[in-house]
Amino acid sequence: MQTRNMGSRLLGRAGLPLQTCAALALAGCASLGAALPALMDMADNLMDTTAKNYSPEYSKLIEKLMLALSTTAAAATASGHAKAGADAEALELQVGFWRQVADGASTRIEALDDGDVLYTGDKIKLSFRCSTSAHVYVVGIDGTGWATPMFPIAASGLRNPVRADVDHMVPDESWWFELDEYTGIEHVFVLASPEPKPELDEVFSRLEGQTRPSTEPTQHVEQRVVLERGFRVTKDTAEVTVSTESGQKQEFDLAAYFSSAGGVEVTRWFEHR
Repeated sequence: MQTRNMGSRLLGRAGLPLQTCAALALAGCASLGAALPALMDMADNLMDTTAKNYSPEYSKLIEKLMLALSTTAAAATASGHAKAGADAEALELQVGFWRQVADGASTRIEALDDGDVLYTGDKIKLSFRCSTSAHVYVVGIDGTGWATPMFPIAASGLRNPVRADVDHMVPDESWWFELDEYTGIEHVFVLASPEPKPELDEVFSRLEGQTRPSTEPTQHVEQRVVLERGFRVTKDTAEVTVSTESGQKQEFDLAAYFSSAGGVEVTRWFEHR
């Protein structure tokens, strides 16, 4: 069966959304750096969970990932404000999130909404498309604090930059991620930037080399985190064709997110029981 396994639980925490903290950093702080502690405070629950379930070194790696995602989002907004009206090129990111559903002897594909409930063994897939050439980063973090890089993945040839108006399936073709036994709230972060993000490239490379320990996690994250940059726009998009494992095809619209400059970041999440 063409199936790839995805870690189960993702991440959550209490407090203000990270994008709110980023906005405060831009509007009320002397510099972006002054707001970084506040940004990371919002991920305290995730950090605590990761530290209890995994090694201190791994916890630091996840902290570095969250810091890179948070500061990249905030810096993208700052860059967008600075370049607005100048030579900035708008970037539109279109995203789809799907699940494969058994329907008697056949299977069908359904669009996933934030907050949907999924179960161990369910299969999911994500797709994205950019309006211009861009560097795209996709990572999932489960409710035990374990992160799974989904794009780019150097070992499989999934590399940046991606070309404009080209559909990318994660995983590709008729492969699907299968949810494992680690339940809880799961998140997938999707970031598209006109420029490469070396800090994310470095973290992704290190995450690819990690093996989940055999010890059973003792703590789970129970609240969602939302990291977003850009604006959701209502528009007709070119349909994308999604294939089941058996090769059945369905067509779907994508959700579109727009940024005048700097980049776009989207969070998708679901509850894994």
